Amino acid sequence: MAQIPYKTRLAKRFNREREKLGQDWKIKLSKFDRFFDTKLGSDFMARASAAITDPRRISVERLEKVVFAMEELSGTYKEQAYENH
Repeated sequence: MAQIPYKTRLAKRFNREREKLGQDWKIKLSKFDRFFDTKLGSDFMARASAAITDPRRISVERLEKVVFAMEELSGTYKEQAYENH
């Protein structure tokens, strides 16, 4: 059984969280985490969106930062942590 690359799994999680947060996910995320209210944070969000069609457009670390923040905002991160304990 072949393993799915981590970046691909992150991209799927990004899509799931983007759907949960709705069309204004960038605004919600920038209000939730001040980092994303900066030029660099805005760039992270834009590249994460672009990575859905072309995964080479963002590094794993940047995509991970966006996904983790989105999961924390939507409550998914807390749910996963609770399930693991």
